[in-house]
Amino acid sequence: MTNNNLLKMWAIVSVLGFVSLIYVGCAGEDGSLSKDNNKTGGDGDTDTDGDSDSDGDSDGDSDSDGDISSDGDSDADGDGDGDVCDVHCVDDCNAAGGVLKEGVCEAAAQQCCIIDTGDADSDADGDSDSDGDTDAEGDGGMTLYYIRHAETVANTLPPEEMTYEATNEWSTLGQSQVDALTDWLMNSGKVPVPDAVLVSPTWRGQFTISPYLVAMDMQGEIWPELTEVDEEPVTGDSIPTEVEPEEYFKYAVEADNLTYRDGAKENALLPEGFEQGLSVVMMARDLLLERYGQSGKTVFISGHAHAGRLLMGLLGGHDMVDDNPENFAYALFNTGVTQLEQDPDSGVFEIIDSNMNDPEGAPSFDW
Repeated sequence: MTNNNLLKMWAIVSVLGFVSLIYVGCAGEDGSLSKDNNKTGGDGDTDTDGDSDSDGDSDGDSDSDGDISSDGDSDADGDGDGDVCDVHCVDDCNAAGGVLKEGVCEAAAQQCCIIDTGDADSDADGDSDSDGDTDAEGDGGMTLYYIRHAETVANTLPPEEMTYEATNEWSTLGQSQVDALTDWLMNSGKVPVPDAVLVSPTWRGQFTISPYLVAMDMQGEIWPELTEVDEEPVTGDSIPTEVEPEEYFKYAVEADNLTYRDGAKENALLPEGFEQGLSVVMMARDLLLERYGQSGKTVFISGHAHAGRLLMGLLGGHDMVDDNPENFAYALFNTGVTQLEQDPDSGVFEIIDSNMNDPEGAPSFDW
């Protein structure tokens, strides 16, 4: 009896920062590099810049970068992200009596400064990431760590004895696996802190990753499309374009530090058969790529064995119907962590390491 049939019997679901260049003059409000800005006398400080501070520039703030904010960099946006001006270029422009507008010395048509509008990142490109380009999308590609849930009592039972309640209870090994997984994710040094944690709506999906989220003071997002699907043979039927959620069965948020994705419904997706199951996993893939593909970000998923194998295959460019690879790397053990990397050029994912944390209770091999 399949998991989803058990469920039916038991109860009959980056923001691109827009940054524009602004007008910034390195001196007067009109952009003119006037000699008046270097006048002396009568301001009561110990420098000769003509303002009321002692930092040696003429902008009146508490740093010496020549802008009107106190952030310590050379622009006027106040975010401290290290935008810079070529000092020699500015001096030459000043000597020529030129005007500096949007970082360009108009007299010489030369770019002297890179200006942004307060993006508060660590580069000077004026977008909302820190990779030094202007696309606000990071460095391309994506890193995914797929984590199968811990062992439940249901995992220890023969199929004919499985019950829905047994899927919502850890075995003795399962609880130990959760503890070991949390420690490994935090302390192994083999995985970074993720940009997002996406979670199956099932009890076992939630409670596998919740202790990590609590320990890291992070919030995870429940995606109904990451639910488990049945391991059924291919029938040859067409793949449905959508699977309707159940009207009466809903997955509650049961574990700490979790919330449903904005706009997602709590109604359970309970696909029947291979084709419906693949359709649900394809929905998860499309959402994952839409939100995080080619973002340069790292994402954790807390999910399941069958759905996880299908998802990894789809991300690897397989259709999982006619092209359904039988690969050891696709074997997901309870709390096993599998790393995948997206190629920035092709967009296809490659499995880098499977069950990389050597989860407790996993079979051992001598090859």
